[in-house]
Amino acid sequence: MFNPLADNELRTRSDVQAAVRALAAPLKPYFSPGGARVRIGSTAAHFDQHAAELEGFARPLWGLVPLAAGGGDFADWDLYRRGLTNGSNPHSPEYWGEPGDRDQRLVEMAAIGLALTLVPEVVWEPLTAEAREHLTAWLRAINRRAMPDNNWLFFRVLVNLGLAHVGVEHDELALHAALDRLEEFHPERMAQRIMGQGDLAGLIEKVGRVQQELGQEELERAGAYRVYQDPADLLRHLDEVGVRAAV
Repeated sequence: MFNPLADNELRTRSDVQAAVRALAAPLKPYFSPGGARVRIGSTAAHFDQHAAELEGFARPLWGLVPLAAGGGDFADWDLYRRGLTNGSNPHSPEYWGEPGDRDQRLVEMAAIGLALTLVPEVVWEPLTAEAREHLTAWLRAINRRAMPDNNWLFFRVLVNLGLAHVGVEHDELALHAALDRLEEFHPERMAQRIMGQGDLAGLIEKVGRVQQELGQEELERAGAYRVYQDPADLLRHLDEVGVRAAV
């Protein structure tokens, strides 16, 4: 497989800027005519195809936005502005769709929020008034949808920061509530949540709390008194013996 970074030593600022452009370039032929979707093949993700194509559009922004904020050139911002216009327009055939509870669309909003915060002159100011209204309305859905109690809350923070930065309606209460909740997370447990493992430390604590209910024999079978180097091994063992459902 061709590696666009094969000849890049990644030693200088210019090298890193070139790397971002090189990673984005192969996606260009796969943009939809309206620029709002990128489809590079079939996926095995659990979410719908429209959300997957939004993911293809939004994820490069995590590199392109810092590139622009740092003064780096990128030739295809017109394509992304066209995508923001069509993707957030409910009357466009390329509309990304109304986000639901715990929807992948909420995840992809975060990169757009970052763009509004760092480079509004690139992604916001050139838009028409109608396009701004559509994009604002679509992004604000993140404040009325249920979010998993994990790092997804930071996506709500990023979106509201972006909306606030460009001077449109946002939800200050939702922003601060998300920050307050994020600050309660134990760093180790937060890392586990981000990796999709759940709160392993909390699970182990719960196993200890139900010791009297299950009895020593059951807990020993569940591995509560065994040392696991990989917490995922504990989860697998708890599933094998059918104890995890009890906690």
